Amino acid sequence: MKRTRLLTIAGALLAMLALALLAGACGDDDDGEEADGGTDGGGATTVNITAQDGDKYEFVLDKTSVPAGEVTFALTNEGDLEHELLVYPAQDIGPLLEEKVAAVKAGEELSISSRIEGLVTDAAGEHELEVEPGKSGTFTVTLARGTYELGCIIVETIGSETIDHHSEGMRATLTVE
Repeated sequence: MKRTRLLTIAGALLAMLALALLAGACGDDDDGEEADGGTDGGGATTVNITAQDGDKYEFVLDKTSVPAGEVTFALTNEGDLEHELLVYPAQDIGPLLEEKVAAVKAGEELSISSRIEGLVTDAAGEHELEVEPGKSGTFTVTLARGTYELGCIIVETIGSETIDHHSEGMRATLTVE
């Protein structure tokens, strides 16, 4: 009788152990990253961006709206030229770009980033991410609610043509809610 009771208790314990292991194996495997690349382990939202400069210059975003807070931009440059990523509140930077184009055509360099209102910087004080062709990089910033533009403001001369990446379409809008 004692042996039957011990076997019953042992069987019950094994069944509970098996259920506990099964529940752990089937539980939440959340490593902090959503299936769509939404957040990383530290709670930042990730926006994946592809830079393209083939038939058309553009930033292709995997999402155009994110919650306020820490945002990591993961830029992959699939183009043939270097591109950069700047983040700033939506505004008309056309006049600044016209000045930069004129300077480049005159053989001069002109930095306009310091004149963009509200240019967002990362924790290290950097305000841009530069990515060579075929490479990737990340840039993490904290964003308040609002509408932001993600832009590449490189202006360069290739052959006899001066190319303003931003005006060619290398920009995108991001809504922060």
